[in-house]
Parts: sequence; structure tokens; C-alpha cells
Amino acid sequence: MSAECPDSACCAPQPDSQAKAPLPLPAGSKTLRLKIQKMDCPAEETLIRKAINGLPGVVGLEFDLINRVLTINHNLTDSGSIDATLTGIGMAGVPLSHGVKWTQRLAPLTNMGPATSHDVNGC
Repeated sequence: MSAECPDSACCAPQPDSQAKAPLPLPAGSKTLRLKIQKMDCPAEETLIRKAINGLPGVVGLEFDLINRVLTINHNLTDSGSIDATLTGIGMAGVPLSHGVKWTQRLAPLTNMGPATSHDVNGC
């Protein structure tokens, strides 16, 4: 839940917000998958949808609110306009590698070993 969505009722899982099977891509389309930490309810989905759907070259959007992942199908030469638009509405994302879940990218951080008193005390 974020500032745009102060009511917990709006953040309840919605049937349309659940992860779905990916749509077939139009010929020549590219896929950009972004982890957007602030995207967690239908209010943010609507905000993003309104901003991104108006961009030339965007051919499809898929939202996975539970995992905070936005998939954008486009035919742009680069994703600069998408990045700028999302940043402009306070929904900047981190690109996810194709075929690698964001939790796998964090795996090296979870294998750092046990915390020590030095780590806890910050000395």
C-alpha cells in the first residue's frame, strides 16, 4: 500500500490483477520486465496504465501486483521513454533479466553467512 492507495480495501487482490499467462507478442515486439517496488494495488496499476498506454510504440502491458512486476511489450528502439514516464509518476522500476526471477537476482545477498555482533552493532 502506498500514498496513492491509503485504503487497504483498494489493495485487496483483484481478479484482473492476478498473474496471467503472457499474451502472444506481435511480430518484432520486445519485452521489458520491471520490478516496481511501489506498485502494489489497483490504484497504482491504473496510474501506470494511463501513463504508459499513451506512449507510442507500447503494444501491451501485463501487471503482476502480487510480485510487483510490470511487463511491457513494445516496439521501441530503447526503453528511455518508458523509464522517463515511470520515473515521472514516481513508479521507477528495476529491469529484470529475461527468464530470471528477481528473487534469483537477490540470492547472492541471502548467502552472505550469519550476522555477527559486529554486523548488528554497526561497529
